[in-house]
Amino acid sequence: MALLGMKLTAKQQRLWDLKEAGKTRPQIAAELGISNPVVSKTINVIRKKLGIKYDPKRDDAKRDNAYRRWRTRTRNAPRR
Repeated sequence: MALLGMKLTAKQQRLWDLKEAGKTRPQIAAELGISNPVVSKTINVIRKKLGIKYDPKRDDAKRDNAYRRWRTRTRNAPRR
């Protein structure tokens, strides 16, 4: 999928500006009137368009890593 170098739509640009301003995904969703999964999906599309690799040091990655740690602990926990 050759998205690199494509221009952002007006909606994508507005969402990206909010993200760069430090807003969280739930705050962006509330402000734009869309759901959290749509915000996440759109951010991923924007990253592909801009050629930004996923950086685990980003704030939103900390939440994702916490979920992965929780999921691994619960998945490997002994059954009752």
